Amino acid sequence: MSPRYWELTAENWPDADLFEYGRFFTYDRNPQPPTPRKLRLFVAGCYRQVWNHIPEGAYRGAVEAGEAFADGGPIEAARAATDAAEDLAGEDLSWWGRNLSWDFTAIPADPLEECPRHYPVWVQLVAALERASGPTSPPARSSDEAQALHLTLFRDVFGNPFRPVAFDPAWRTEAVVALARGMYESRDFAPMPVLADALGDAGCDQPDIFAHCRGPESHVRGCWGVDLVLGKA
Repeated sequence: MSPRYWELTAENWPDADLFEYGRFFTYDRNPQPPTPRKLRLFVAGCYRQVWNHIPEGAYRGAVEAGEAFADGGPIEAARAATDAAEDLAGEDLSWWGRNLSWDFTAIPADPLEECPRHYPVWVQLVAALERASGPTSPPARSSDEAQALHLTLFRDVFGNPFRPVAFDPAWRTEAVVALARGMYESRDFAPMPVLADALGDAGCDQPDIFAHCRGPESHVRGCWGVDLVLGKA
């Protein structure tokens, strides 16, 4: 059984489920509250896992615009892209566009202050991947597989808020930054173990970073390890 959200600690954090994580974030008990950028990139990461199931054109464009918005792009472009997806959904009765706008442009600037306390925002956000296997496309994976992937992506983006990693700017060598930036821009995170080696060469002594970089889990934009290197929050 998952722990109650008010009992989460550094030790049992890895064993919680998404609902517990969601309640923990929403009810203002997180020592490191999530930023809107992280929220949006988590949603985008969910969509990216089922990219082949997303129709080309306006729907994929909405995801791409949402990613750009997360990284500082204009909200007008994100709204225009999601509006186009919604318009297309209205024409073909597709599932996609009816959800994309909320996922990317309606995440509040301060989710802990603006989200209804009785309806955790994460309960909606983590549904993105299940919605991506909507009625107009075959399931991308089983519900158990989707749940496991949700958890992997969540931990990749948000890490363990009870165990923040102190990052020495001296570790941001040219090689380290180039590796992290290349993975971020290409969305190809296969070189994560190489990044661990480069960080070690730079003097990094943080075992949590090494474990994250060398582990078997999936990574997406917003990965806490890559974000530390790039100075993103």
